[in-house]
Amino acid sequence: MKRVMNSMEMAVKALETSLVPTPLVRLRWADYRVWAKCEFAHPTGSHKDRAYIRMILDLWSKGQLRPGVTLCDYTTGNGGISLASIGRRLGLPVRVFMPAGLTAEREEMIRQCGADLVLTPHQGFVAEARAAAEEWVQTQNGQAILISQSDNPMNRAAFEQAGEEIAADLRSAGVVPSTFVCGIGTGGVFSGIAAALRKQYPKIRTVAIEVPQAPAIFAKRRGETMIPKPHRLFGFGPGKIAPNTLEDLVDDVELVDYDETIPVLEEIASEEGLLLGPTSAANALVARRCAERQKEEDGAVVTVFFDRQDRYPSRPSKVRED
Repeated sequence: MKRVMNSMEMAVKALETSLVPTPLVRLRWADYRVWAKCEFAHPTGSHKDRAYIRMILDLWSKGQLRPGVTLCDYTTGNGGISLASIGRRLGLPVRVFMPAGLTAEREEMIRQCGADLVLTPHQGFVAEARAAAEEWVQTQNGQAILISQSDNPMNRAAFEQAGEEIAADLRSAGVVPSTFVCGIGTGGVFSGIAAALRKQYPKIRTVAIEVPQAPAIFAKRRGETMIPKPHRLFGFGPGKIAPNTLEDLVDDVELVDYDETIPVLEEIASEEGLLLGPTSAANALVARRCAERQKEEDGAVVTVFFDRQDRYPSRPSKVRED
């Protein structure tokens, strides 16, 4: 007799089937030599859906999900939105810790999905949000799970799959990539995709993007001391090199400040018809620079578009110092 699935099993199965490949689009920039993986096509509008679905499915496979357990994590927004959405679909409570003063849209999206949002002091940024999340989970007597996206290996594994999707799409198009460009936050997107592409294309060059206010890898390679400061490219520059960042996969590092992304956002909207967030614009900017530096026969430049513009209208006009 066929066993009848319970409500949690059915919800997990539905979650699993929602993880599908995202489009790889070819941009007009640099004579159509820049390709972008559109991770904003996931259900909540960002790449974090891919990571959190994979991390939650891993918890399920280990028997750690049960009715009533609270899912918890620290975030600059997109991860919190994804986790809140997944928690609602599974019928599980969610608590999200996020630095104050990012955007009202992020806060509203998290709350709309029913999550409990805890805002931590802005000056402490992600490090303080993480510390607060860890402290709270320890008080819950085993009734809460900290996802810990920065060092959860399933974060990186999720994007290895994305890298395999990119390679398959490029093969179908008869294109060989020369360069992979991606900003670094938790390190999952960069390291996962870079690892998958390097298996397929051993000579591919990788370029990581950091912010001038928190250039962890950039400073380390120059023997400089880095004192992280607040910035407006939310999702980049967590203030340290996260465990999911595989430094040996980073060939070069370029720095991009928030102000450089604004004209790129406008250009992508008008020329490509894509409404993106600032970190996607940073990726596009460096990808175009790389394509313009190389010869046409050198191959394609691949990057990632993380999220949509809908969570940024209230972004601060300057860096908060409080």
